[in-house]
Amino acid sequence: MGYEGSRSSTGDVLLLTKAPTAHPAIFEIKLCEGRNVTINFDVSTTLNGSNSGTLTLNLGPTEKGINGVGFPTNSDCNFFTQLRMGGTLNVPGGAIVGTYTGSFAITFNQE
Repeated sequence: MGYEGSRSSTGDVLLLTKAPTAHPAIFEIKLCEGRNVTINFDVSTTLNGSNSGTLTLNLGPTEKGINGVGFPTNSDCNFFTQLRMGGTLNVPGGAIVGTYTGSFAITFNQE
């Protein structure tokens, strides 16, 4: 999924049209104007399935750029700068059917 919410697939993976609405990860950052923020995150995370399977989720890019790149915050100290992050879910042939969950961390460094 792209950070703007677009979905695509390759290989034998089919996207369901009646699936629940998918959304990118959305973060809101509140800092004063004129600050630069650098984001850092692991490039992938493992999702664990309800039936002992695992999938890999490759993280990024974000609408503000890529891992390790900075971006300026908007407006004044009362304004939230929104950051959206997409990712690519790798579904191998023979993946086990189930519900997959996981988490990831992003570090925001203020300059």
